[in-house]
Amino acid sequence: MNRETASQVGINKTGIGLSPIDSQAMMEAAHATNVMPDGRRFEEWRVRWSQEAATTMIGSVPPPGTIKGVVKSAADAITGKRPSVLVDHLGARLAFERTGVRLYEAVLAKMDSVGIDNAMRTVLQRFHEQELHHIQMVRSALQSLGADDTAQTPAADIAGVQSSGLIQVATDPRTNALQCLDALLTAELKDGESWNMLVTLAETVGHGEVLSDFRQALSEEMVHLDTVRRWVREHMEAGARQSAS
Repeated sequence: MNRETASQVGINKTGIGLSPIDSQAMMEAAHATNVMPDGRRFEEWRVRWSQEAATTMIGSVPPPGTIKGVVKSAADAITGKRPSVLVDHLGARLAFERTGVRLYEAVLAKMDSVGIDNAMRTVLQRFHEQELHHIQMVRSALQSLGADDTAQTPAADIAGVQSSGLIQVATDPRTNALQCLDALLTAELKDGESWNMLVTLAETVGHGEVLSDFRQALSEEMVHLDTVRRWVREHMEAGARQSAS
């Protein structure tokens, strides 16, 4: 099977519809282990585990590591603002932008393997370089707040987990161009919304010195999103036409 036509009909043994006898035995085994088909038993345990973990957290935001940071935090505290929230979400953007760089590198490699025109490759390379610039932009913002840009904040931890599947899709040798572009589209959807929220957050906590850079990143991410969305649509339509022919 050509991986560029992975949507074609073939041998697929993952469903149970064609094997009613085996599927019935499987459902009976599930009942025998006292697992409710509607998932209620699982839900009860999830509630219990969450309640037991109510006093724990996924990491913490480190205190300012510089005199400048201590002074800024003290000044913000007087006005009732929490710069730690901005630092936490900047940490998340830093983690996600690093993933974005790796994702573009993986997609470029995938596209080279299937063959793309120079125009598309040039655009992908430019987006990759902009993602690299966004990393430095976030690092500078963290440093301007007196924060440690090497620390992993709670939101950064979550961002790393969220984005890990995208890298797995793009680096899997079996995936095709459309599947990798779709992973890239997911990343750009998240990127655009997150930069938009960072702009709002910076305005809320009164750190206008970073707003210009944040708005520039948001503008670039919107171009990324529109372009990748168009590529996904074009590859999807091409695959549908090829299947019909």
